[in-house]
Amino acid sequence: MWPWSTIRRGRAEARGYSDALTDLLVASAGGGDEPTGSAHLTAAVEACAGMWARAFASAEVEGDSFGVLTPGLLARVARSLIVAGESLHLIRVRGEDVRLIPSGSWDVFGDDPEPRGWVYRLQLDGPSGARTVTERHSGIVHVRYSDDPSRPWRGVGPMVRAGLSAELLSSLETRLRQEAGAPSAYVIPSPADGQETSTATLRSDVKAAKGGVVMAETMASGYGDQSGAPQRDWQQSRIGAHPPDVLRALRSDVGMAVCNACGVPAALLGGRSDGTLARESWRQFLHGSVAPVARIVEAEVSDKLDSAVKLEFTGLYASDVAGRAQAFQKLVAGGMAVPEALALSGLVAAE
Repeated sequence: MWPWSTIRRGRAEARGYSDALTDLLVASAGGGDEPTGSAHLTAAVEACAGMWARAFASAEVEGDSFGVLTPGLLARVARSLIVAGESLHLIRVRGEDVRLIPSGSWDVFGDDPEPRGWVYRLQLDGPSGARTVTERHSGIVHVRYSDDPSRPWRGVGPMVRAGLSAELLSSLETRLRQEAGAPSAYVIPSPADGQETSTATLRSDVKAAKGGVVMAETMASGYGDQSGAPQRDWQQSRIGAHPPDVLRALRSDVGMAVCNACGVPAALLGGRSDGTLARESWRQFLHGSVAPVARIVEAEVSDKLDSAVKLEFTGLYASDVAGRAQAFQKLVAGGMAVPEALALSGLVAAE
């Protein structure tokens, strides 16, 4: 269906999770005190990727005559766009069956800026191995969040655009993890000149307690050693993780900045907000982030499958009915015709 012939090899760019994971493992194996984590492994990025994935999984697909745009595939595409900046699938046709097979690693060859002259070499991973497939651009669904004119074959995601903030968030998370991994214990002070025999029973009683309750002689009397009796009972002190407040504050602030870079308002991710702010944030997320990116996905899929595809989020827009109704009333009061006001406010589909 998509034949290809020998094409000259030009510039190449490898992309995929395998390369990033390999770099992370190598960096981690190097040891040292410097942070070696990745922003992709933080809760803030996962929260954003999850929001995008669930939104796309809820899309109503129109015009997909092949039935390939399943909720799972759309969720995978959305997550890849946020985390990696691009999503690539091989089009596989067998009779009347059309499938999109995901690839996590690929190379792009070609010396023409026109994408239709590019050739992809993909790695398709399986449970017990992987195989390499070569396919022309027309046989690949390659969706990019954004691109760089100097490297148009490569998708650029929000984590790359906001690289400094992402790196800072990763460093803060790593430092907090190191703090949390500090040894913890409870220490019971005792007189430096106390006799070993006078505290031996106390030591054995504390060890036998194992976190429970133990009855012991009052330590104000010296626990059998009157000469070294303190003025009051000994008290235990805890040592362990004690991260500075500035780390926690920075982590929260930078995490929210990264979420905003991903197009997800902070109010949707645990920020303190009332219902009105939450609904407005949800409206901004759907109309300002999800819908435009959905148009990019529609264009790529429609072009490669030669079938007009439309992604609708009517179910998700239901939370904005009250706001759209108010907009409709104001438009009509301003003199606009009812049919036009209905379409413009989104209460009915525009013709």
